[in-house]
Amino acid sequence: MNYLFRSVAYSFSQVMFQKNTVTGVCFILGIGINSLTMLAGGVLGILTSIFFAKFFRFNKEFINSGLYSFNSVLLGIGCFYFYSPTLLAILVLIIGSAFSTLVTHLMMTKFTHLPIYTAPFVSVFWGLSLAISFLNIDLIEVAHLQGSSNNLFSIPLGVAQVMFQDYWLSGVIFSVGLWYQSFRVSFYALIGSGLGMITAQVFGFSSELIDIGFYGFNATLVTLALADKYKKKLWMILIGIALSVLFTRAGDLMGISALTSPFIFASWLTVLTEKFIAIFLLKASDIEW
Repeated sequence: MNYLFRSVAYSFSQVMFQKNTVTGVCFILGIGINSLTMLAGGVLGILTSIFFAKFFRFNKEFINSGLYSFNSVLLGIGCFYFYSPTLLAILVLIIGSAFSTLVTHLMMTKFTHLPIYTAPFVSVFWGLSLAISFLNIDLIEVAHLQGSSNNLFSIPLGVAQVMFQDYWLSGVIFSVGLWYQSFRVSFYALIGSGLGMITAQVFGFSSELIDIGFYGFNATLVTLALADKYKKKLWMILIGIALSVLFTRAGDLMGISALTSPFIFASWLTVLTEKFIAIFLLKASDIEW
């Protein structure tokens, strides 16, 4: 039972690339104070993922560390964010979590040139959405009101929206959990959300969306993912944040749920750009002038 609790806590904490039981518990509390339904969805996603990962005898250490199930956390929360928790929605959640686990394994073993981040969650959720629409599956969609107009809450809301939470206090609790892991990590999360908000303001994007953290959560993930990699190249992180904001806006204009895809594309593009620059400079140094 203690092993299962740790696996669940690790799975939640891995959403923001940490492996810490207390951090995971704080994430659980942050979601629970806003929506027990979404928390239940996240837990069900984890349990489904652990079951299938064990059934297919995937790497035991990765299973215990939450690496196979953190994408299922987002998928489970996302299912109950967009749809009411009917029996049909629960079935969709379980099927999606199973596929997320398989895609995670495939990407970890075959797609090794770039970090997989939350790509399994996004790809599976988009696939499920298309299937639901194509097959005309009758799920009850949940309407979400756009609230807070207070800039003071925008930064913690950006952190909270990483896991679909629209309550600023959830973002504060998430940040406390990150602070337990490392003050630096907590600072990265908050500064990433703030820079995402500022970048969106500079581009003149909707103030209502800025205030609810719409442009902050992908920027938060970009900062957390790239901060340690580019400690001495902060401009690379700033490029990643700007790209995430632009990709988020693009998704909004196209009328699609971008989810965390702006973070994925921005981070991948930033990493690839740095690699191409390094290759170009290496080849240029071999040229005799």
